[in-house]
Amino acid sequence: MTGLVLWPASLYASLLSSIWTKVLETSFAHKSNATCASVSRQLLDSRSWSPLLGLAEAAYRCMNESNMNAVHHLAGHPDLSCIDRGRRGELVAPLLIMHAYDKARESLRRFNTKRWVPVIWFMKTLLPKSEYNTFCKSLPTVWQENEEKPFEETFKDYGMWFNHVIKIEDKKMNSADYLWRFVMRGAMILCANNQGGIDIVLPVCHTERKLSPDSMTAVLIRVKNAERFKKEINKSIFDAMSPFDTGIFLKDGPVPPKPVIRLVLALSAPEAGVIFPERASLHQRHPNTFTAFDIWLAGLSTDTFKQIGEDVKFYEALLEHSLWPHDAFELLNDKPFAKQSREFRAACRRRMSPLILPKAGHHEIHRKDMTSPGSI
Repeated sequence: MTGLVLWPASLYASLLSSIWTKVLETSFAHKSNATCASVSRQLLDSRSWSPLLGLAEAAYRCMNESNMNAVHHLAGHPDLSCIDRGRRGELVAPLLIMHAYDKARESLRRFNTKRWVPVIWFMKTLLPKSEYNTFCKSLPTVWQENEEKPFEETFKDYGMWFNHVIKIEDKKMNSADYLWRFVMRGAMILCANNQGGIDIVLPVCHTERKLSPDSMTAVLIRVKNAERFKKEINKSIFDAMSPFDTGIFLKDGPVPPKPVIRLVLALSAPEAGVIFPERASLHQRHPNTFTAFDIWLAGLSTDTFKQIGEDVKFYEALLEHSLWPHDAFELLNDKPFAKQSREFRAACRRRMSPLILPKAGHHEIHRKDMTSPGSI
């Protein structure tokens, strides 16, 4: 230890901090049953992850009991570079979904001892009151033979349970053969990067049947974070959300397809509102190969999401941040500077990334007065 006192105080403090951090990490890994996948021979590199176990439920209870709001925290966080915010709004959408689910779970706690949240209750907390009432009485957009029944009758015995999100790496995990396992873990699904048609899957189970592939269906969600997706239905998006094309069910497979709910979240739509697709006219109606109830949810507003309330500005801020590659250009995590100094430092950072954004700084070396003869 005699050599340590000769080091600069800052380096010594940094070393102690690093050692203490390792102690805490080891202790946490032991207590949370983290899995060590591999360690290099020189002990310089390792790969590990936590299987979560009860951590997700514990986090839910802590957040709930402390009245913490996740979207408030994330929207105002000075540096989200370590979090994948999702360029299409894949972070905003799960927060909206989880918020609605938690509200439904909380409202049922007094007289429901089970963890199941009925699908009907989930939709009640997700949609504004008038739109929910309309949806309950609505018939499916497409349907199989003998399944042309109202939503509330179709899904009266179906429920869901989740308290965290799992990002899958293979689209095969979306299938009914695996969905029941996500119910056992209490997780919703963030789809694989190469998944077509959908971005999020909420596993749904028939609560009066044994938990198995045959009792499973899903809420299929497509997230759009571009202003060109307005309060106007794009039928081609729903067409791409077929439960067969997305791998939820197999055509002529051992598990017959169950009714699904398809939601499109056009988060950046300038005008907010909920739209239900029109059903085919009487002479065009005919049974389909699956049954689906469809909803188009446009914008971030109480006109679209019932539970969003006064959190609109926080969701909008987080949605805007999702379009940024990182926060480095904004100096959010730096010490406060005078306005002129801050603008200068930000411009210097932008010059290191030319032409990626329209803001000044990214174009500094391409100004007209810099491209005259002899200036290059």
